[in-house]
Amino acid sequence: MTKKAIRKVTRSLRSCRGSAYIFTCIVIMAAAMFMSLLWLYTSCINIVRGNKTFVGQKLDAYLSKYMVEHADLMVYGDEIYSQIESEELKKGALKFIGAEDGKEVTTSSGAVMKNCTAEYVSGEQFGVRVSYELLIPVSFLGQDFGKMKVPVKVRSRVIFKK
Repeated sequence: MTKKAIRKVTRSLRSCRGSAYIFTCIVIMAAAMFMSLLWLYTSCINIVRGNKTFVGQKLDAYLSKYMVEHADLMVYGDEIYSQIESEELKKGALKFIGAEDGKEVTTSSGAVMKNCTAEYVSGEQFGVRVSYELLIPVSFLGQDFGKMKVPVKVRSRVIFKK
């Protein structure tokens, strides 16, 4: 904005005529709408981050359990990758987070995990990458506005030191 436009706005706000009050009300309403949208956005981001952390911890626990059950994997070193059953690892990870057989999982925040898929991660490591859609219910002042769909990917892996 130019200095001229800023002076004009400040003059009209200082004016004792009634027209300045209408402009002030519009500015306040716009600021309130912006703040409510910002609040809604941050609460949705908070739900997504909490869910990613929870699923990541579950996958870490599953990989630890897998390593303990297959303790001989740690002994073989470089031959470890040929001994890992990728299909078993993927199915077990989905079962561990409660999403086996295309099942939808409802979280404590009311969000729904849907279309869960798992991929085997290999290379200098082994692990699982889980992808899913998180459906977050959007409501404001007691009214439901549908669900927001957020794609989420969570990876858990084990890296062996040489």
